[in-house]
Amino acid sequence: MTEVSCRPFLVLMSIYIETKASDLDACMNSLWTEQTVRPMQFCLVCDGPLSEETEAVVSKWRDLLGDTLDVVRQRENKGLARALNLGLSRCRYDTVARMDSDDLAVEDRFRRQFEYMTAHPEVDVLGGQVVEFDEENEEIIGYRDVPLSDSEIKKFSKFRCPFSHSSVMFRKPALERVGFYPEVFPEDYVL
Repeated sequence: MTEVSCRPFLVLMSIYIETKASDLDACMNSLWTEQTVRPMQFCLVCDGPLSEETEAVVSKWRDLLGDTLDVVRQRENKGLARALNLGLSRCRYDTVARMDSDDLAVEDRFRRQFEYMTAHPEVDVLGGQVVEFDEENEEIIGYRDVPLSDSEIKKFSKFRCPFSHSSVMFRKPALERVGFYPEVFPEDYVL
């Protein structure tokens, strides 16, 4: 890793009772320790109670990242969409990188995506291809290729989502322009 700096974007991720502690730790390592560019905020939504092992990983990373890691807790599991909406309401930056806790990011993901988004202000959503590995992350078992051009993305989106969630970086104001406002119920979460 040659560069380690922070840029004005954040990572948004949700975890829940079924999240494996080892997966979360490996994911966080790929998002922080191994990245050439780091986010200025990491919003981690705990969607309901977690296992003791997963809580220990959250605590470890909270100690390592300090205030950069914004841990948001919902009292009970409300599902991924509602958890991410809650996380979006806490985002301090306009550029958001999504990640799932059972995925790993290549070391230059954030640098490449943030540089592209900065150079192309007309782009609101950016994603990438995904390589799928076995449970031990040792053998490639498949590829998830998604469309790359604007016209291919629009055509593909009529049938299913043209982006792999854990590869996406997007602009939060674009959601606001299309009338999306996160539905947040303060009584559901603990500060």
